[in-house]
Amino acid sequence: MTSQPVTYGAPILRTDFSADSAWAALCAAVAGAADDGEGPDCVSDPEYDGLTVEELVAVGRDDRDCAYAFVADRRTMTDPELSVLVVDLDREPGRTFRAVPAALIAIDDALSASGVDFHRYAESADADGVLRVLR
Repeated sequence: MTSQPVTYGAPILRTDFSADSAWAALCAAVAGAADDGEGPDCVSDPEYDGLTVEELVAVGRDDRDCAYAFVADRRTMTDPELSVLVVDLDREPGRTFRAVPAALIAIDDALSASGVDFHRYAESADADGVLRVLR
């Protein structure tokens, strides 16, 4: 991966291609959670297959316009909640937490506007590391 795709806000990068139906359900759930029917762009490019957090952080350091990323990894594809990995690319590169699709819109809005620091969301996740309800 040479760079992150150009999108509005953080894209959801698909890094696991094992379940097309889960991917479609995730993208539909995110779009459905947005008031205007549009959420973070779903990017399904085989170039990102198997991408690790470490590789994403390395690219993120070269791409200063993006301070965080959403990743649909193997866990996303097998999780009944379709929880997405949220990765800090700026202040604590590599720090992660997971979030359900309904929470991604608010997370994207807050982080892109720099109104809330990444760590506040990470610390609000449940004991299993998944943010389900914004606090």
